[in-house]
Amino acid sequence: MSWATRYKTGWRCINLAISVVLALTLLQHTYAAKEGVKEANWQPLCKLGLNLRKAPKLARHHIQSFKPAIQAADTLASKLLTYALNAPWTNETLAITAAAAALKDVMQTELDRLVNYADKAAGAIATTSALRGEIEELLTVLDTGHSNSATSFCLGNAGANSAWSGKVNGENCITQNWEHDADGTVIPETELTPAGFNVAAVPNLIKTGGGKTATMCGYFQSGNVGTTAHAKTSNVKLAGGICVQGANDNVAQQNLQALTPAGTRTATELTAAAHFDMYFLNTEKPLNLPTSEESLLKDSSVQAATKAMVKNILKLKDPEITAAAQEAQSTKIIKDYLDSAGTKIKDLLAKIDNEDTTDVEAKPQPRRKFSTITKTTKAHETLVYAVVNTRALLAEANARADELTAAAKLTGNKKQDHVKSAEQTCNELKEKSDCDTNNKCTYDKTKENGKKCTLRNEEKEKLEKESQETGKDGKTNTNTTGSNSFVVKKNASFACSFAYMMKLLTVIGKGFLILFIKIWYYEEFLNLIAFDIF
Repeated sequence: MSWATRYKTGWRCINLAISVVLALTLLQHTYAAKEGVKEANWQPLCKLGLNLRKAPKLARHHIQSFKPAIQAADTLASKLLTYALNAPWTNETLAITAAAAALKDVMQTELDRLVNYADKAAGAIATTSALRGEIEELLTVLDTGHSNSATSFCLGNAGANSAWSGKVNGENCITQNWEHDADGTVIPETELTPAGFNVAAVPNLIKTGGGKTATMCGYFQSGNVGTTAHAKTSNVKLAGGICVQGANDNVAQQNLQALTPAGTRTATELTAAAHFDMYFLNTEKPLNLPTSEESLLKDSSVQAATKAMVKNILKLKDPEITAAAQEAQSTKIIKDYLDSAGTKIKDLLAKIDNEDTTDVEAKPQPRRKFSTITKTTKAHETLVYAVVNTRALLAEANARADELTAAAKLTGNKKQDHVKSAEQTCNELKEKSDCDTNNKCTYDKTKENGKKCTLRNEEKEKLEKESQETGKDGKTNTNTTGSNSFVVKKNASFACSFAYMMKLLTVIGKGFLILFIKIWYYEEFLNLIAFDIF
């Protein structure tokens, strides 16, 4: 599967995950409080309800933060490939294209990480929402339970009976709030630890003699069956078992500080599962990539992937290279062009940004600076245009190489004919006296008839040398040979660069490295043609 297909498939998975997250957020049964209203004074049970509301916000924050990073990496990789496509094949070009391939690989790794995160986040929102709903349903029961014939009091920041007198205004009420905007604010460690929620055990929440208690969430009154919010029933579990009502007015708040002490998720108990999942959302950071171009190339994962790519290419080009030499050469290439400790990356990006490329937004296409390409789609279009436009140049280079190969063959035949003609002139001299009169010939009586008179060796060498310095028309060729040699060698380098880019666009990782060796052999083959012809 190509990186482009994997990229699109990955984003479909992410969009699906986002839809699941939002659906769970909107469908959950909750009575959300207006956060920030004296919440510092709320006791752990109410605070726990508020903290659980952060689950969908944290998940959405991480999912949304991934998009600008992946777009920045994708845009940079496309720009690097476009630049390298038309650059001479040097170690700098190797470093640039290796970095582009590394960016694609790292992007895929991050994409896989986010898809995995989105799947876990959707499950985490389900459990935290279930516990949150149970807590807030209990608070609704408490709200209904504490009432009289004239006033229904709100749940709020109450510490004693006297604190409830006339508390009916909005700042003390739990109100509905369906907001689910992304928010990266995490829950403090003092309220959410790796082992549990900061909710301690309270054996008796009932205020002595009053049949009700002040919990800073509101009053709990059980009273007689059918006359109050909740009946007296033995061992009734409320809020997922956080509170347990006994056979009398006693209501015990359970200890939630040691729900997952071993760090293992317990799926059979809601409070334990919700704690494990909430801690995951609170601490997990699925995104590792920065968003600026310089920071991307300096990123440790991109640096490592780039060096690994360079090392493998060096090994493919020279199977006999030692591990020490491979390490030394790859280290030098990275240090020369992509050193994360200095200004090499900044200087390289400035150099590329100052180069011209085709403006795909205008007709006819003028040139534009790389620095003006900031959108991922335009970077893709520019790269595709460069690839398509370069195909004609590659075809021309191949055709020129074929012409030069044919010319070399014809020139070789001419060389042989020139020497053969001089040899035949001597062979036609039958008599020794005639042969001796020609200073280019020598008589050898040991040879067969018709070949006793032969061309002198020094004359043969002289004619062969002259053949190398003359063309088919017998005129001295001053610079055609050198020019053609340059053309072929230049075309060889260009052809390799183009073929490399074409493979790089469709193959990532090991598949790309396997194909690179074929491209390298293609480059060497054309260079050998240039050498052998002249």
